Amino acid sequence: YFASVSYILTRVDNQILSFHITNRSQTNEIHSTYASSAVNYDMKTGVSLILDDILLPNWSGSMLAERICEALSDISDNLDPDYKTIIQQRFAKGAGGNTAWYFSDTGLCFYFDPYDIAPFFMGVITAEIPYSQLGDLLRPEYCPAKPESSGAWSVEPWFPDSNQRFSFVIPMSTDADGESV
Repeated sequence: YFASVSYILTRVDNQILSFHITNRSQTNEIHSTYASSAVNYDMKTGVSLILDDILLPNWSGSMLAERICEALSDISDNLDPDYKTIIQQRFAKGAGGNTAWYFSDTGLCFYFDPYDIAPFFMGVITAEIPYSQLGDLLRPEYCPAKPESSGAWSVEPWFPDSNQRFSFVIPMSTDADGESV
């Protein structure tokens, strides 16, 4: 039996702090369990973002679902026969999928845990829509800025209220042999 948590920083710049979190555990003899989540912060306001915050006011759930399905077209033979309907329902305006996404350096990523739209053997599925295909959906301030020089970038998070800072507490222990748990 095991449990693991991974935090993958997916985009950090002067506008966005975004990361994808995967919890995986084996508590039975069949197979492991996955649970994914994502955190997206606006670095200028310190506010946690949902889809309604980053998409243009006239965004359409069907337009977004269509782009997600296009990004999954190369694996569509392995997906649930009803995956398009599931995606449309999950990413409709006001639906629960408002947090099942994250920013990357190259696009907006939408993720699905095992059994969401595919069998377990497919694992966590990610559909990335490149920023170049999001011009009519994504607010311009959330597209990555093009570097003005070839110099190094540095990011110092700023929050107007110190209570908006975030932190992680990860308890760890070891077994009798000194192996991490």
